[in-house]
Amino acid sequence: MVAFAPEILRCEFLKIADEKRRPRTGERPIDGEVVERHVRDFLKLRITYVRGESLVQDAWELLKDQRLSATDCWYVACARRFDAELWISHEHADRLVDKARRAHDKVFLLTQRRF
Repeated sequence: MVAFAPEILRCEFLKIADEKRRPRTGERPIDGEVVERHVRDFLKLRITYVRGESLVQDAWELLKDQRLSATDCWYVACARRFDAELWISHEHADRLVDKARRAHDKVFLLTQRRF
């Protein structure tokens, strides 16, 4: 199986990992070693990262026309570029799944279907 992702994935993952070990809200932090282990595991994944230059025009169109968020539009653009499946973890309040499905016909929810 080949996995594609826009370059922004690494940034997003590291940001969330840092927030888990040093939350800004009242949440309890996750042990730093646990977070380190997850980061190491993530960095071992065999993902083909797609440069932003090749996605930026489509990402802009998705942002503008489909009203996807400034982050989500990159993932949908990447899936469209490679005619790949886009797996989303769960329903989002901003209706990401519906918006993504309007733009690409291979969008799946992990909560509804097994990988």
